[in-house]
Amino acid sequence: MSILENRIDGKLFSNACEGTTQLKTQQFKPTGVLKDFVKLMNLLYYGEDPLFEINELPDETVLLVAGTYLLRTDWEADIPDLDSVSVPFPMKEYIEWKKKLGEDLNGLRPKYGDAVDVVKLILSDDYNGDLNSISLGDFLDPLIAPDQKVLVQITDLKYGNSEFTIET
Repeated sequence: MSILENRIDGKLFSNACEGTTQLKTQQFKPTGVLKDFVKLMNLLYYGEDPLFEINELPDETVLLVAGTYLLRTDWEADIPDLDSVSVPFPMKEYIEWKKKLGEDLNGLRPKYGDAVDVVKLILSDDYNGDLNSISLGDFLDPLIAPDQKVLVQITDLKYGNSEFTIET
């Protein structure tokens, strides 16, 4: 059975933040993958509201707003009998989970195209992040057309607000 079929409503991601949070970009010119990426992430997100909202502006730029800035996968829940694994970190099981999830996501390619590759960035060997604390900022670069500087603002009423800039 696939990983997504085992999940509540086929969802992969949930909010990893406590309290009221938001991620918001300043306006930018998007790549062609943005709309499919937003649809795919909203499909894979378990929450009361959609994860992303796109505000399209008349000058062909967009503002992107997300209901959180951190996601989690709870990947350990997909591995039966994880408590019986005797190593400090279950690397073999983790690698197998990522492989199966990659296959599941590839099955979504006919409908969501290259947006699948953006989501799969977190499954690559180059991704050094914790899959239970995934920064949405890690997904934004491929969504922003080249030669732009985009300010990203994070609102977190519990831990404080911050901002960063993505340069493409």
